[in-house]
Amino acid sequence: MRLTLNSRISRIGLGTLGAAGFLTLWEATGRNGWLGRTFPPLSDALQAISDKDEVIRRAAAATLERAAWGYLLGALIAISLAVIALLVPRLENSTYTGAVVVHAIPAIALGPVIYALGWTSQTPVLFALMFVFFTILVAAGAGFRSSSQSANDVFSALGSSKFTRFRLLQVPTAVPNLIDGLRVAAPAAVSGAVLGEWFGVERGLGVLLLNSMRNFQVEQLWAVGVVLILLAGGAYVLLGAVERIVERVFGRVVAVGGAHTDRSGTEQGWARSAATQLWVVVALIACWWLWIEIENVPELIAPSPYDTLQAIIDDPGLYFELTLVTLSSAIGGLAIGLFLGIVLALISSLSPILRNSLAPIVVVMPTVPIVVLIPLIARIAGFSQTTVLIVAGLIAFFPVYVFALSGLRARPPGADSVFSALGSPGWRRITFLAIPSAVPNVLTGIRITASIVFLAALTAEWLMGSDGLGFHLSTRRAAFENSEAWAAIVFAVVFAVITYQAASALERWGKERWA
Repeated sequence: MRLTLNSRISRIGLGTLGAAGFLTLWEATGRNGWLGRTFPPLSDALQAISDKDEVIRRAAAATLERAAWGYLLGALIAISLAVIALLVPRLENSTYTGAVVVHAIPAIALGPVIYALGWTSQTPVLFALMFVFFTILVAAGAGFRSSSQSANDVFSALGSSKFTRFRLLQVPTAVPNLIDGLRVAAPAAVSGAVLGEWFGVERGLGVLLLNSMRNFQVEQLWAVGVVLILLAGGAYVLLGAVERIVERVFGRVVAVGGAHTDRSGTEQGWARSAATQLWVVVALIACWWLWIEIENVPELIAPSPYDTLQAIIDDPGLYFELTLVTLSSAIGGLAIGLFLGIVLALISSLSPILRNSLAPIVVVMPTVPIVVLIPLIARIAGFSQTTVLIVAGLIAFFPVYVFALSGLRARPPGADSVFSALGSPGWRRITFLAIPSAVPNVLTGIRITASIVFLAALTAEWLMGSDGLGFHLSTRRAAFENSEAWAAIVFAVVFAVITYQAASALERWGKERWA
């Protein structure tokens, strides 16, 4: 008990020390103008919060409520679909491939559509739902498939029903993975709600953020950023405490399978996946066409599928060139995020002191809104694709780090005892036990990251305006050339799905090798 208490006090103390160091660096950087006028001292941001306490408090309450509803609804839908896919294998492929296609539609492209449908007040909730849904779905699906083959063989030998296996084996083994997904999704829900507030709502932190950008109110911009960090970071820390409780109750096992991966690696599985995606695309296009025809939607709101196709046919080379720009930023961002996430996870697992000291920075990085990050990064890297690459890398880092760190803590039952009995040094345990055990979790993190990094690069281009599909989407929409704008969306969906499928293929290969 005393050891546990001392460890807890040490963790809190080191975390406090790390946070104090980070805040001191922030204050010094702002005071000395090392990053220019776009990065004020922390004290100025706090003063802005104090000066507009009532306004910011009401805006924060509105944003938090919307983010919470989106988070809860997204989690409920994702978990329900993961359970259905597990219990009804025939629906498994359709569920995941359909979700991939729907998830690949950029949220920023749906804002005007939601506005046209008259759902303006619900836009932040819908955006928060979209930002969290797929992450939780993949994490839950991977968790349900993570039970060991030996455990499944025992249930089969006992003649257990599918529901009994689900209740007594698959649910307990899925809970740690699910908590990881919920933890990664918490900051994303806040970001989604903030972005959704840009499309017509009257109150919220997103509205304050947009007004601050337009009027160059730097202190207020960072004041809102600080509040968002507190909201998103608080949710992440709270779920971290839940994760520790879950690990004590359920433990962690090495994932030996992955969501919807056990059959799709075959030739028949690939064909079924392609057919499912084709049907989902056909259904989406049909709904798009019917909406245009039945509601008589003007092209100013949304073009018809025919007009969009005609825009692509008129200049296909342009869209492939723009896609290549965005894709290169996404792949580069994925590589940066993968490197940072794995390295920091390894450092954290090797040194509890460094892990607890770095914890505040790790929490802050994914919670700073992208619209606050861009001016800061652009100050250093310029308004170019380099900034897009860095933003994509920072967004990609977080899921990889969380899943890699969780994977490094996973162990085959009894493996630690064997290494201890053999007197193996710490580096050997990391090399031959922790890292191989972490590979399935890291691959799940990559699959989740691949599903968001392309859209992250697209969003960064849309916000900062330099090149790529996002920039084209922004400029064509501003010029009321919606057919060209939606053509960019079509390419974004196609290549976001391709990026995800490539990551899924890597996951299948890796889990077959390490299972």
